[in-house]
Amino acid sequence: MPLCLAPFSISSSKYKSWDEVPKDARLTIGISGLGTTTHLTAIQITQKYPKMEIIPFKSTSEAVQATLSDQTDFAVGFVGDSIQYQGPNITNKQSNILGISGNISIQGKPLLINQGFPKVLGIFGSPAQAIAPVTMPEVKYNEIRQILVKAVKDPKVVEVQEGDYCFHHAEMSNMPPAKFYQWSRDMWKNLTAGVKVN
Repeated sequence: MPLCLAPFSISSSKYKSWDEVPKDARLTIGISGLGTTTHLTAIQITQKYPKMEIIPFKSTSEAVQATLSDQTDFAVGFVGDSIQYQGPNITNKQSNILGISGNISIQGKPLLINQGFPKVLGIFGSPAQAIAPVTMPEVKYNEIRQILVKAVKDPKVVEVQEGDYCFHHAEMSNMPPAKFYQWSRDMWKNLTAGVKVN
């Protein structure tokens, strides 16, 4: 049962905005592993920066740490991975969020789709899900799902989710789960049709 979507952020300790980034220079961007959604996000970024090399790490937090230690120029991570390294009380290097995926701004961070990147980034993110055993009776499953569908729309639940930078998408709860997951599989299959992992 998909509940909410966590967008990806593109962060850098070296650059504060895309205007500072040279298009003809060799650049590096860290991701959480080959073939992941962060990898596919980075591929969309490289369309604008063709000399950018994608560097796989074990996690999004490790990719963000790589930018803080100058191993990479950029990282694809979750907003929470980078936002903790921002603000006036940070004594070490700061992580600048240059843009986020999705179509809802978080804490005023700019959307990638509004900065000349492919519009498909407006639907990129990682869904949070509740998993039910296959042995659960369908009646019980639908009862629990309806409770969760109602809950994710409650303003107090939305407020709590803001701390996780995970936002509710209507289609996640309004669409039957099997249809949502088929839509998701079809979307990623289409996006990965020409992608090769070396």
